Amino acid sequence: MATCVKSITGSFTRAIYFSEYNAENRTGPAIWLKCVIANTLEDIELPDALTPIIYIPGVSRNELRAIELCPDSIKPLAELQYRGVMWSQHNGKDWTANAFLASSATGLGLDVSKDKATQDNYREVIFFLYPRKQMDQYNRT
Repeated sequence: MATCVKSITGSFTRAIYFSEYNAENRTGPAIWLKCVIANTLEDIELPDALTPIIYIPGVSRNELRAIELCPDSIKPLAELQYRGVMWSQHNGKDWTANAFLASSATGLGLDVSKDKATQDNYREVIFFLYPRKQMDQYNRT
């Protein structure tokens, strides 16, 4: 899913990613992400008019909510849930590829087959269904 997210958000000037440090790819550990949000670094700057988007792959909403159980590597990011918005399904659950494709409320609203072959291939094809041109609208204020 991380590859898919990078493909979709690649043109977002406000997207940063929790991962190994690589300023050129806009990735870094939790403390680095917090410094980016605070605009205290010289190697990266977020546009003032845009709200940052932080992608934390492999971490569920529930993991962030239970701060005492959070992995130490993401604990510094846990407080952001109280000053930001988590993009989740209407029912509060984390997104899955199937939910994003099928949800008519906040996803793509597609009629998606539930057979095993389709389910197995979501991660390979999801970004083809949501072209960057459509995502560019979210770079505006």
